Amino acid sequence: MRLSILERGHPPRNRVLLRLMALTSGGEPDDVVKTMLYRPRFFGRAWAALTRSAMRGPSPWTPAEREVLGAYVSRRNRTPFCHAIHTRTASLGLGRRVDDAVLCDPASSDLDRRVTATLAFLDRAVDGAATPEDVRRLRDAGVSDAEILDAVEVCFVFNLVNRLANSLGYTNDGSDGSWRSARALHRMGYKMPSFALR
Repeated sequence: MRLSILERGHPPRNRVLLRLMALTSGGEPDDVVKTMLYRPRFFGRAWAALTRSAMRGPSPWTPAEREVLGAYVSRRNRTPFCHAIHTRTASLGLGRRVDDAVLCDPASSDLDRRVTATLAFLDRAVDGAATPEDVRRLRDAGVSDAEILDAVEVCFVFNLVNRLANSLGYTNDGSDGSWRSARALHRMGYKMPSFALR
């Protein structure tokens, strides 16, 4: 069920910021941004730091590879909002299309073998079913411990935001809205003006 408070319950300063974002981007800010700006001290500030670290901080995974991991987790969690945005962001980062055909059968795709092995691991980790044996298989596939840890962090971030998206009724403004959000993420990363999160 969509919460109408996400449309009109923001502090005055953030209502102005949301209007400015809409004017400069050519469309409404997405629902993650609206949630972050609703009560930034409760959710926005901590969420922004965690997401920025997981998705754009130092990592052996490229930003585009992390977008593939996030898109995969979102697909597994049946979260169309996040799935649409992050498959598009991954496509922009990799310079080639990432879609359901890739995410449904990663082993048959042209993704790096470390990525496909990690997606098989995340298939179990999403539900909390991953075991030490799954980690051993990842290591045998050449995935480093640092890559495993970072993949688990991406999985955690998307498990959380997917549940918010599903329970609060996040929606995209069609394909245009998904591409607009994807282009913003690709261009700016996960930056949010610090003054808006006070």
